[in-house]
Amino acid sequence: MTKSTDKTCLEPSPRFELSGRTKKLGFALAAGALAAALGGCVMLLKWRVTTELVPKNFNQVLLDRDGNAAHVYMDGGVLHVAKYGDKGVALGVQDIAATITNTAPTLDLDKGRLLVRGATLGDSVLIDANLGTAGPLDAAQLPVGASTWALANAKPVLNGKIALYGTRTGEEGGTHPWLMLWDLAAGSFTLVETPMLDTIDAVFAQQSLMVQGQAAGVAQVVTLDATLNVLGQFAVPAGQKLIGDSLGRPVLYNDANLTLYTVNFDGTPVWTYKNETYKWIRGQRVGPDGSVLLYGDHSNYSAVALRKDSAHFLRVTPEGALAYHYQTLSNDTARIDYKNIRQFADGSMQISLQGLSGDVTGLLIFDGVVGVPYQTKKTVRHEFISAAGKESRYVKEPIRVEVISQTKPLLIELLSSQGGHCASLDVYNVGKAGLLTLNELCGAEKPSVVLSRY
Repeated sequence: MTKSTDKTCLEPSPRFELSGRTKKLGFALAAGALAAALGGCVMLLKWRVTTELVPKNFNQVLLDRDGNAAHVYMDGGVLHVAKYGDKGVALGVQDIAATITNTAPTLDLDKGRLLVRGATLGDSVLIDANLGTAGPLDAAQLPVGASTWALANAKPVLNGKIALYGTRTGEEGGTHPWLMLWDLAAGSFTLVETPMLDTIDAVFAQQSLMVQGQAAGVAQVVTLDATLNVLGQFAVPAGQKLIGDSLGRPVLYNDANLTLYTVNFDGTPVWTYKNETYKWIRGQRVGPDGSVLLYGDHSNYSAVALRKDSAHFLRVTPEGALAYHYQTLSNDTARIDYKNIRQFADGSMQISLQGLSGDVTGLLIFDGVVGVPYQTKKTVRHEFISAAGKESRYVKEPIRVEVISQTKPLLIELLSSQGGHCASLDVYNVGKAGLLTLNELCGAEKPSVVLSRY
């Protein structure tokens, strides 16, 4: 098992510049040379901008095609795109006549574009931070009547395409599944025929297009090549689910016995990996190099205290062998949220986590109810991990202190906070070179949103 360790690194002194509602934090160039001399363990903050906005509004962060940071947010009933250039210099704000709710699911596209997924294709919104526009998908490019089709999900597939899928009402009545590939470069949409499936439940594709659905009440996986020719179909064994495409082969996972199965297009086995290393698995991913990532923790709230753990990552090679078991920090974090996991073609990855640490401080009566309070520290940490499971770079967000209390069994209530991180944290990977993050800070006297570039 590989375990990260906090290295002693000198961090540069901040320089604050106040301007209106925005506060900027920058660092001298000499700090970069200092960190490099110390081994590059800390990922240095290039700049930070704090804006007084109501958290839990719509807030997203991305890069435009010129490499500028773009903060896309709702404020005062208007959608705004605020851009920041080198060193956090404000480049202006564009106002857009559109309304987006904070619960709307989104998908980063390419070069400053963001898809806000609606209930249907017609309800979905394409935000272009380059042009400062927001509007529906081009109906002229969609199949006739497709604007009314119910949209279940949108996922990146096949090097630059987006798989859109859901259900629609057929001409003869009844509900039928549909699957469409959106070519971002060409701006075109191509329907994918899947008459062998009654539903579409999941889609994955890196080299081949893999679709899981139901056929006559039985879970099935259909695999198509890049030109959409059917390669094979097989029934999924009970308890297993499709989780991805490893070098053109379907990968299945069983939550009950923690076992991975890589199979051929017809379902015949290639290799099996039974996870006997760590059992508290909460998620699975297949990377562009074909390796499979299992991750999770056993941290939560118990009846009397915070149950603490690390975040655990198991990387299984494309050949079915355990490459490493990586454990973040020490066993001192509760209620871990996995805010960003990005796998790269060379087998390395980047992870962003949010969690709590703290202790019981005594009894407390709040509104006539006896509670068990904890003073907690809420932290956010970003790490870059090599293909060998070694931490190469990391950064810690500023620690926030909160007081929470358990006043009913298994119920945690927030009593007070001082600029604590909300549940929402948006992280945009600048390739493997850096990060662009957006923290929503709740509970402060002046709630705010913090945009940071690393």
